[in-house]
Amino acid sequence: MPIWRILFKLSWPVALSMLMQSLYNFIDSIYLSRLGDEVLSSVSLAFTVQNFVSVFFVGIATGMNVVISRALGSGDFRKAKDAMFTACVIQFAFSAILFTVSFWFVPFYYKTCSANGAVIMYGIKYLLPCMIFAIFSSFQILFERLLQSSGLSKYMLFCQFLGSGVNILLDPILIFGFGPMKGYGVAGAAYATLTGQLVSAVAAIVLNFKYNSLLFDEKIRGRRFSWSLAGSICYIGIPSSAVGLASSISGFFINKILIGFSATANASFGIYAKLENMVVVPAQGLSAGLVTLLSFFVGKKDFGRLRKAFLVGEFAISSWMIPCALLFIITPGIPLSLFSLSNEMLELTIPAVQIVGSTYILSGFMIGLSSFYQAIGKSIYSLIVVASRQLFVRIPIAFLLASFSSVSLIWWCWPISEIVSDTVNICVFRHLYKRTRKQLTTSDL
Repeated sequence: MPIWRILFKLSWPVALSMLMQSLYNFIDSIYLSRLGDEVLSSVSLAFTVQNFVSVFFVGIATGMNVVISRALGSGDFRKAKDAMFTACVIQFAFSAILFTVSFWFVPFYYKTCSANGAVIMYGIKYLLPCMIFAIFSSFQILFERLLQSSGLSKYMLFCQFLGSGVNILLDPILIFGFGPMKGYGVAGAAYATLTGQLVSAVAAIVLNFKYNSLLFDEKIRGRRFSWSLAGSICYIGIPSSAVGLASSISGFFINKILIGFSATANASFGIYAKLENMVVVPAQGLSAGLVTLLSFFVGKKDFGRLRKAFLVGEFAISSWMIPCALLFIITPGIPLSLFSLSNEMLELTIPAVQIVGSTYILSGFMIGLSSFYQAIGKSIYSLIVVASRQLFVRIPIAFLLASFSSVSLIWWCWPISEIVSDTVNICVFRHLYKRTRKQLTTSDL
């Protein structure tokens, strides 16, 4: 089968599925924008924490998929099943930790971020339920990825559509009320999101047991937790999770800077973040399919197909990101028209969308490089690149630009940090590409 067709078959259900998943927060923000800037500001602060939690779950699922793909490529089905069970244990353990710490962490987090009592109150109502029941999200992501890794992407897509549909249906009912049923405001958005995640997770579990005979052809107790596989999964997945952590830390400081100007400035960043998520998530879906494909060719030690798959993947990701960049630069009013924004917030958000959106022209190519690092088991380099961009460059530049007392200047820290990280990324890639070519053509990786 041609490489582009394999990549398309692997990626489009994942990309569409992840796009549907991003609708949870996106639809929440569309409805919550009607409740005022302080509500949007609280959700913007929550998104930083939610992003880290979600990216950790996705990172472990990605590590699991890489280990499973390599095992299947080498014909070791037992190892693939043990990797699946080990990943489930890791996800459950992290969910239990979140449940334990959320009761004191969420109030502490909001009091650290803002002195606005309304923002703190709304934020706790929204974020606390999401943290307590994070296990819904973790199992949804994990079992959907198991369907994808076994070639059952159509069932994964069904689960995602089901969960997103439930969320979209319940959002206006639980936020504003319906008939005699009262609305719960910002908390209602959290309840709708959790319900959608739970429905999707249950559906994914049922479909795995029914159709995924590759990994679920025997009783659960027939599998075992493996510390060595846990190490492999975490070695691949944790660095990509750390990338999300770096993004969350960066978002935390950007939020702190903007909320120092006003709740409206902070809310404008939250609106942009939701739009960015809708752009980046499909690219990450393509990246997930590319990681699976590249990992298989690593297991087969076929460098020629690996190289071709990488080039096709880069073209596919950039073909999505570049048109999105042009949309944001030329007509930012079109995506912003989805929200009920005041004139003041529009004045703050339009420059953010235009300036930060321009970075998408190159960032699609960089996402493809990250896929290559994960496939060869060198995800740590993704962390190095992202840390250079978001922590060591973006945050200091943002504080420097904030000293000029202009919110619009702060957005320029994105293009500046992108240029620095892209330079580092290209240097890292050249080194790893040459080493991988040598290893796959002369000896085991």
